[in-house]
Amino acid sequence: MILDQARLITDDISLNEEHVLFLIDKFRAALLVQKYKSVKLEVLEDNYQTLCIDLESGDPVVGPCDELLIRSENPIPDRLNIGNDIVSPYNYYGGINISLVPRERMRYAGYNKFLKNIIYCSIGPDGYLYFKSWNPQFAYLQKVKVTAVFGDTVEAAKYECDSECDLMDKQFPIEEDLVPTLIEGIVKELVGAAYRPKDDSNSSSDDTDKVANAKVNKQQ
Repeated sequence: MILDQARLITDDISLNEEHVLFLIDKFRAALLVQKYKSVKLEVLEDNYQTLCIDLESGDPVVGPCDELLIRSENPIPDRLNIGNDIVSPYNYYGGINISLVPRERMRYAGYNKFLKNIIYCSIGPDGYLYFKSWNPQFAYLQKVKVTAVFGDTVEAAKYECDSECDLMDKQFPIEEDLVPTLIEGIVKELVGAAYRPKDDSNSSSDDTDKVANAKVNKQQ
């Protein structure tokens, strides 16, 4: 849609698909942060992605307080820090509770004797997910699901549970009401350097729509 609209305005630019994907993430992040960062609104589900994250195999690492630690195989893609991040078992009905806590609280979590069956996790400074628990089932964790609003949707898509699907066949993670604004902003960014409305009548008006309509009529 973005490429088609840009080409209706001008053919004088080279439209690179990867650059367009970069702009999509850039404008999406700006729109979502602008809408949700300073206002206590519930972030709509359409903005989230759910990733299937593999955990490192082998024996758990012993932490500084003799607790067992397991780490994800790869760092988690950057998040926008809006909405509610959720970490859950890969098998939803496995009967395991996972609690995502801030990294500052991770060292203190898990010592309540009434809550020792909970598995705690946190995103470390290196971007990896770390897990700890006194629950014996913890040692058998191999994969978890992470649901969040990610900033780099292309990178996040590599870890989605349906990652074998082609990127262009997936539904883009943004709420429907923001799509027109997203497309308009990116089209202006793409054609801005290549097109400047010529004001022969000194009317100081933008005749972009007239140019686009003229091209459509010509093609018809």
